[in-house]
Amino acid sequence: MEFFKFPMAVLTDLQVSISATSGDPDLFISLGDFYPQCSLTAGGFSIFCKNWTWASTTYATDQVLISQDYPCDALMPGTYVQGACQPKDFHAGEVHLGVYGYTDSKFHVMVSPRGQHIQLLPGE
Repeated sequence: MEFFKFPMAVLTDLQVSISATSGDPDLFISLGDFYPQCSLTAGGFSIFCKNWTWASTTYATDQVLISQDYPCDALMPGTYVQGACQPKDFHAGEVHLGVYGYTDSKFHVMVSPRGQHIQLLPGE
């Protein structure tokens, strides 16, 4: 897992994407105090992830669009939203991202208010 955070000063639509240059990284997003966490299950053939609200696990490029008006709706193909999602849970504050690669992966992460572009660097 690799972790990133994005300060969202005001509530707005948020777009998050990862573009793989190698491997197949998957994207998990949460708000609040916890980073998403993923690990291999005992058999080693699947992963178990916790502390996430939004996820995208398609091949190579993953995108999630979170609407401030409908945060619990999956607006992009390949986006998953936890069943426990509550619209009131989407608020200004730190957005936590976890990127999980089943194998070694290299990728670029972009997070921004809708219509802008900001690339995140590891640990920042």
